[in-house]
Amino acid sequence: MHGRTSLKAPSGAFGAGYSTKDEAAAVGRDTAKADNVEHVIKNQDGQVSGKNSNGNDPRNIPG
Repeated sequence: MHGRTSLKAPSGAFGAGYSTKDEAAAVGRDTAKADNVEHVIKNQDGQVSGKNSNGNDPRNIPG
């Protein structure tokens, strides 16, 4: 996919190896901010439960 990047652990889930979802989300948030990318948090079923673009939203959004 053009323009999309997904960071995942070798096990297939970025949060694998963390004790809690909050702990995994904190590490993911810091990593996304450092890499200047959008942070997306998903539930175990794959549904998006939160997003943060870290202020990198496009200035002109058509529509």
